[in-house]
Amino acid sequence: MKSNFVSLALIALTTVAVTALNAQPAGPPPTGGPLPTGGPPPSLEMVRIKEINRVPSGDYQLDPQHGRVIWSVSHHGFSKLASMLPQNEGALHLDAKNIANSKLDVTLHMDQVLTGISAEHFDKLLKSDKILDTDEYPTAQFKSTRVEQVAPNKLKVAGELTFRGVTKPLVIDATFNQAGEIPGAGYIVGFDGTATLKRSDYGVNFLLPSVSDEVQLTIEAEFKQLGKVAAPAR
Repeated sequence: MKSNFVSLALIALTTVAVTALNAQPAGPPPTGGPLPTGGPPPSLEMVRIKEINRVPSGDYQLDPQHGRVIWSVSHHGFSKLASMLPQNEGALHLDAKNIANSKLDVTLHMDQVLTGISAEHFDKLLKSDKILDTDEYPTAQFKSTRVEQVAPNKLKVAGELTFRGVTKPLVIDATFNQAGEIPGAGYIVGFDGTATLKRSDYGVNFLLPSVSDEVQLTIEAEFKQLGKVAAPAR
């Protein structure tokens, strides 16, 4: 009898506790607890302009988080050896109605090169005076001299690349991807591009010809319009 009474008492207490908890209004989780989930994510709905000649003309600044150059060479014929230049600065003056009036000026931080190779000696070799010589020349610079629209969203950006104190012509084959206002970020125009240079033109002769003279460049760039206040994220 006593055992049955204790069991009934425990069941009653449990029922009261559960009822009381369910009756309490929902509140924020305790400190250190999980954050609430659910609800719609911030909207990225935007008007996307796919034709470069419809983009607002004006001055744009390279977004350092979305502006990078990847260069690659043939590694003794076995594979492609690639590295990335992730920290760059740039200014774009875009004349959408007359592309020939557009101008591009980019500074590449060669001393911030990322190889993804764990061997410390490789980074030291790459930055040494045998290759990039970043102590003497921490940056390189590209300045356009002519911009030509060769197809609806295709451009040839001719200019001069100054690297290791040597200035040589370089042509970038650029593709306009799209433009649009990103909520919370601003009005953005996006491009990608490719170019090819010979490193021997800039005095980099180390391990030629086993490691290729030809260097292939792959470029990804987003530019933010200056003087335009970003709309808040919704």
